[in-house]
Amino acid sequence: MEYTYADFEEGVEKIYNNVIATGTDFNRVVGICRGGLFLATRLSYKLRVPLTTISWSLRDGGEQESNLWLPEDINTGSKILLVEDIVDGGNTIKTLLEDWEASSTIEPLKRENISIASCFYNVAQDIIPDFWHKTIDRNKDKEWINFWWEK
Repeated sequence: MEYTYADFEEGVEKIYNNVIATGTDFNRVVGICRGGLFLATRLSYKLRVPLTTISWSLRDGGEQESNLWLPEDINTGSKILLVEDIVDGGNTIKTLLEDWEASSTIEPLKRENISIASCFYNVAQDIIPDFWHKTIDRNKDKEWINFWWEK
């Protein structure tokens, strides 16, 4: 399955319009390296909020960058938009949030200050993003998604 540049631009507009419709004023966009960076960068520009990148991979080397100041910001009221290219199995988002929860020593992580956006959302798993462009059901469709930036 091809996710072209035109698809991406359509997705940016859809997600941006849905974010604006909620009225949420995000303080920061957080892009998960590598796939989430393209969407995160575009949303950061469109929303006019800073971009922070974080390395959190469960494959391709498994690099995981624990970030202690983001959970602190979240708990003091900062609203972040966490961005990934695809919420497929949900494990990347799940383990990152668990790490932030473990880093939040004074009080539980205020998850209500975190929203999730992605180009694709697999409806056959537990993590439900707040904003997405397209859905896929991995119980029915195992086809690999070829994102234009991976070429």
